[in-house]
Amino acid sequence: MKARWKRHKPDCENICTARNAFPNAQLLPGEVMTTVMTHWTSLTLERIAVLEGKGHAAYDSYGVDSLPAKRSPMSKPKKLALYVDVLDAYCSNSKENKDLPLVERYLLNSLHNNVYHHGKEHLEPEEWVDLHVLMKIFQVGAFQE
Repeated sequence: MKARWKRHKPDCENICTARNAFPNAQLLPGEVMTTVMTHWTSLTLERIAVLEGKGHAAYDSYGVDSLPAKRSPMSKPKKLALYVDVLDAYCSNSKENKDLPLVERYLLNSLHNNVYHHGKEHLEPEEWVDLHVLMKIFQVGAFQE
């Protein structure tokens, strides 16, 4: 816990600073208010599309429009690879995303959590265990060193 807290403490301190700044924030034309981890923040629609597009690129590479539902005919290896790729695309601590502004990392974290919970609901128990093994191997999400 101490090792994880040390890594996330600066972000937590930034949350407090950001929370105090949000009530005074003014929206500009083309910006939209969105809840991300119970905080109000402003992001442009274009920036939201770019961040969500990271996961959609993974969907496109597998030829699907969404994550597979329960008892999907998709093969197990392909299904697990899709989940790992989408989770990695939305991982706020990945090398590609760790330097993004905090508010964008919140959005990515929210998207990551949605995919994770979708997998929790729609994967068979043995697939769920295998997904965790793959996440650890590829250092996705909480399994990053």
